[in-house]
Amino acid sequence: MDSRACPKPKKHCSSGSAIVKYTRKQKEQAVISLCSRIKPAKEVADDYGTTLENLYNWKRQLLNEGCVEIMT
Repeated sequence: MDSRACPKPKKHCSSGSAIVKYTRKQKEQAVISLCSRIKPAKEVADDYGTTLENLYNWKRQLLNEGCVEIMT
């Protein structure tokens, strides 16, 4: 059977909830909130409607891009 004839099934969110797209500004604000340590990381993630994993991924991504100046 030709693999092109049967495309791979689309991936869906395992939780069944809608997939949310965050703007760069929203990610930056969430990371700033995380790094300010005013609230626990779980609470910051809840405030932004995301997971701890996403929050830490955003932090790593922004720091790797050299966006440290937004933190000042």
